[in-house]
Amino acid sequence: MSFDRVASIYDATRLLPADVVERLVSRVVAATRAGPSTRFLEIGVGTGRIAMPFVERGYEYTGVDISCQMMEQLRAKASHARNLRLIEADVTELPFPDGSFDVALTVHVLHLVPEWKKALQEIRRVLRPAGYFVQANDTSVPGSAGDEIRRTWRQFVEASGAALRPDYGTWQAVDAELTAQGCRTAHYRIALWTQEFRPIDFLEEQRTRTFSMTWEVPDDVLFSVHEQMLRWARERYGDVRRSLASEYECVVSVSRFPA
Repeated sequence: MSFDRVASIYDATRLLPADVVERLVSRVVAATRAGPSTRFLEIGVGTGRIAMPFVERGYEYTGVDISCQMMEQLRAKASHARNLRLIEADVTELPFPDGSFDVALTVHVLHLVPEWKKALQEIRRVLRPAGYFVQANDTSVPGSAGDEIRRTWRQFVEASGAALRPDYGTWQAVDAELTAQGCRTAHYRIALWTQEFRPIDFLEEQRTRTFSMTWEVPDDVLFSVHEQMLRWARERYGDVRRSLASEYECVVSVSRFPA
C-alpha cells in the first residue's frame, strides 16, 4: 500500500513528540548493542520520522519504501546525509544480498502487508546471522478518547455493510510467528503521554481520507458515517470543537533470530 496520496501531510498528521522518538531510538540502540559499524535497514521508511535521529547519530542507514513521494520528503530533510540510502522496494522482494544488515526496523508496516510472512522471511534473509528485528508502534491507549472515537467509527462503517481493510501482520501475529521461528523477544513500553485533540478535527481527517483505514471505504458510506459520527460525538462529548485529552503509548519489541 503506497502512501503517495498523503506524503505532503504525513508528518503533520502523524507527529510523535520529539522526546518519544529520542527514547525509541535510544532503546533500539541499547537493545541491539549498536556501534559505529552497525548497519540499519528500515522497512517502510516513509518520510523519516524514525530514520532521521539514527541518521543524525551517524549510523549507516538504508530505508526502503514503495512510496517515492514519501521518500522525497525524507530526501529533502536529509539532503546532505551521506550515511542514508533510500531505495524503492517491496518488503516481500528486498533487493539486497543475504546478511546485508545488522538491524531491521519496522514501524506501522506489516499490518498493511497481505504477504507479511513472506516479508518476514525476506527480513530474516537480509539480516546477518543472529541479527535483530525491531517492531515499533505508537497508538492511542485502549479506553482513551482517541481509541473510543476510532472504535466507534469502525463500528459505524461495519454496520453500514462496508468492508474495512484487514489488518494483516498484526503485532500479536508477528510476535507469535517470531516465537515459532525460535526468536527471543524483549518488549518495551517506551513512553506514555497525554495529547489534546478536538473531535471535529479527527472526524474531518476521516472524512478527507487522511488515514489509510478510510481509503477503501466507498464515498457514500464515508460521508454517511461522518454524519453519524458528528451526531454521536455531540451526544458523547458536547462541544466537538472543545479539546479532549487522550492517552497514547509507544511500544517496541526487539527480537533476535537464531543463528
